[in-house]
Amino acid sequence: LQNYSFKSSMEKIYKEADVVSIHIPLNKENTYIVDNVFFNNFKKPIYLINTSRGKCIKTKDLVNALKKGKVKGVGLDVLEYENKSFENLSIKGIPKDMLYLINSNKTILSPHIAGWTEESNIKIAKILLNQINSINK
Repeated sequence: LQNYSFKSSMEKIYKEADVVSIHIPLNKENTYIVDNVFFNNFKKPIYLINTSRGKCIKTKDLVNALKKGKVKGVGLDVLEYENKSFENLSIKGIPKDMLYLINSNKTILSPHIAGWTEESNIKIAKILLNQINSINK
């Protein structure tokens, strides 16, 4: 929060936001940027959406914020434990904070498949076909 305009914007968000949606790439500077400090800065409870990368949010702190009422509800398209695909998810070995999110009526989980539409699959197939055809010429 060293940049004044960013700091000033965040102060306004902390004061006025009802819904916060995270859309950032994952890097060293923003790994776990959404944590207890982040949640405690809000002046009122929020809804949180994360469609960026799972490790932008510290799951343990999110669960804590849900339990304390700092977060009213959460929509997660990505998880801190992203290496665990929904397709291969097993109850065994899932961290207890993740189990809390799975079982909470304040949580909506969706697999990170925003680009998996019929149209995108057709486009990818056409691009691959063109690349294969160009090799065979």
